[in-house]
Amino acid sequence: MVGEKRRCGPVEFRTLKYFLTVAREENITRAAALLHLTQPTLSRQLMQLEEELGVKLFRRSQHHIVLTEAGMLLRRRAQEIVELAEKTARELRPAEEVTGRISIGSGDLRSMTYLAKLLAAFHRQHPRVQYEIYSGDSDGIKERIEQGLLDMGLLLEPVDTSRYQILRLPVRESWGVLVPEDSPLARREAVRKTGLPPEKIGVFFISPCPAKVTDAKQPIGCEASAVSGVLSIADIYPKLIGKMNKIRTPEPLSKTGLIGVSWAGSGGESAALLDNSYLAADGIENVIKVLEEVEDDKLSDVHFIELNACPGGCVGGVMTVENPYVARTRIQLLRKYLPISKNHLPGEEIPEEMRWDKPIKPSKALKLSDSITESMRMRTEIDDTCARLPGLDCGSCGAPTCRALAEDVVKGLASENDCVFTLRERVRELASSLTGFRQF
Repeated sequence: MVGEKRRCGPVEFRTLKYFLTVAREENITRAAALLHLTQPTLSRQLMQLEEELGVKLFRRSQHHIVLTEAGMLLRRRAQEIVELAEKTARELRPAEEVTGRISIGSGDLRSMTYLAKLLAAFHRQHPRVQYEIYSGDSDGIKERIEQGLLDMGLLLEPVDTSRYQILRLPVRESWGVLVPEDSPLARREAVRKTGLPPEKIGVFFISPCPAKVTDAKQPIGCEASAVSGVLSIADIYPKLIGKMNKIRTPEPLSKTGLIGVSWAGSGGESAALLDNSYLAADGIENVIKVLEEVEDDKLSDVHFIELNACPGGCVGGVMTVENPYVARTRIQLLRKYLPISKNHLPGEEIPEEMRWDKPIKPSKALKLSDSITESMRMRTEIDDTCARLPGLDCGSCGAPTCRALAEDVVKGLASENDCVFTLRERVRELASSLTGFRQF
């Protein structure tokens, strides 16, 4: 039997506004309150919209709703329709003085500071004119200009300007690239897009992990890291959140799936192998114990070992923003709505750019000196130094244990004052001495 093809009738403008409110709030109860509707009425409107379009727009759970792929597409198109309708209504409204709204599209460009000064001067002459700023890339800005949603846009050359009236601003832009991995492919892509030489392009890694800083500055397996620097997410996020809250329709930039998101927690990387013969441990003390068992050849039946110095994995990193327990709960919730994976290497071979270009050599971490006599002397000094330390193994000095700090002190790589407790006691002793000297 041949199925009947569903015909999509006209969608009311009011219904699109209802849909956008629900998509923004992710909760029908809150959306109904904002729209001054009862919850059953709003739910019925959404069900009718899904029936008219013949697609599922939402995935509903107990506490909130999430857009499907069709829902995300409709949200983008509905936002464009509503904005264009409101813009048209404003332009047709008669006024005795200069009023209205100017819609401007721009990326995060230095030119926007220059333009803001011009807009401020214009606003002093015409205070009833309002401005609407859209943040996006060049392709998105050009598309919205052609659709009539933007009056003007700031674009970074090279770009095809044959269809537009243009005015070059006296501002020079600097380019940087934020990437999730230290891959030379990221810099190569930026070279292709900008035409700049590789040495003029910075590649920065936003990370919750101080180990990434070490890897960028002292890489293993290669002569130099492709990463120019590492930025703490704890420093970046507070500066971005204010801007992010103003984006009404965020771009679908996520390129990860269930497997990729799971890497944030301990065991996520191991589970991605789809092999049960693995071991995952987190916390520096547990990591040390596992490594000792590896040295003793006690884990010969394990195919893969995942070790995270931070408790709980990357979510417990010292440069994170969110509470690690809250972050783990959110990751578990997010996993329910993601595909298995969205990234695949073409073919089975690992690209040459991802391979080490020199062999990994074992470090002589346990060897104190080439001379046995000197090694024994240093060992005795390490014992004496360790005895003077508090023995808390708190890690505040940067070493995993007090014993490790004592070794670094003897090797000349650290100072006993790196221990905050030792430093506090010495400061206290110095203060007492100064007090006694003053009385004398």
